[in-house]
Amino acid sequence: MTSIDTGMPGLKEALPATLTYNEADPINVQASPVIGMQEDVLAWQISLPADAKDLPWQSTEIVLQPTQDSYTVTKWAYLQQLSQAGIQVPDVSLALVSINEQTPQAAYIMQPAQSKPGFVFQVSQDFFTDTEKNEQTRRQILDQISLSATADQANVAADVLQRGLDELDFLMQAPDEIPSYLDIEHFATYFAMHDLWSATYGDAWQEMRYFYDDSTGKIEPIINDLDQTHFSANNGEITFPFSNLALFQLTDLQMAYIRELQHITNNGTYQSMRESVFPVFLQYEEQLKQAVNIPYSTTRDVLDFRSVMLQLQTTPAYPVRAYVYADAASDCV
Repeated sequence: MTSIDTGMPGLKEALPATLTYNEADPINVQASPVIGMQEDVLAWQISLPADAKDLPWQSTEIVLQPTQDSYTVTKWAYLQQLSQAGIQVPDVSLALVSINEQTPQAAYIMQPAQSKPGFVFQVSQDFFTDTEKNEQTRRQILDQISLSATADQANVAADVLQRGLDELDFLMQAPDEIPSYLDIEHFATYFAMHDLWSATYGDAWQEMRYFYDDSTGKIEPIINDLDQTHFSANNGEITFPFSNLALFQLTDLQMAYIRELQHITNNGTYQSMRESVFPVFLQYEEQLKQAVNIPYSTTRDVLDFRSVMLQLQTTPAYPVRAYVYADAASDCV
């Protein structure tokens, strides 16, 4: 993440700032820096004036996350498509912010993804393996999830948290039941979108975030920040960035994933997405190019290419003949 240099390392008090959104008149605000471990500025907490009008944000308290790379607008467009497909993502807009009369910089305006009863949790990959965990290990995992959930989501209801923890405890004791407690269609969409956009998360795949939806009792994927999002330069092939996930070894999920790839790369579906996202994409990109000289991306060309390539590789399905050698004691071949 790009830091904003205030010229005063470690400063925590609010600074005067101007915020420009969607070519609107600049708004004078106070910006309080969120300081990281290395005394760097991770983000800016801004309180909007009560009389600020024509702004789309639900709250007057917003967070600005600085950004300055060729994928600034790409990340926004990628989240828009995930959101349209029903995946929980942050509500992100792009804006220009000038802190203490310095040169304007691009920033994401972030609002939380969570909009329904439940909670976000994070577990390592061995949570979804077939090895049953002993009581002590289960308790340690559940305690960690509980502490993290209540620390990061102070408004999570105690009964909702307990129902989710009970479900996760059950799944650790009965891993064969995991598929029936996953929102398979949302996971399939999540993975297919990643492949269309060539999006990866590096080491973050080792500990993915999930959402327990209390209204359905299902576990679904969620994105609640942009820190780990990357876009692979390897755009010419299916990269399966998540193929080593234990979740992806589930047959039902693999089949749903292929169906979703076929759906989102269908000419009609893809063109509909293109028409809904890219007019605003171009507007954002042009604004940032003129204001802060962020370079134009190749996102449109990459998506056009990958949609055709993925469609060719998944439609039609080609039959494969396989041979399995079994010993005399086996009753299946």
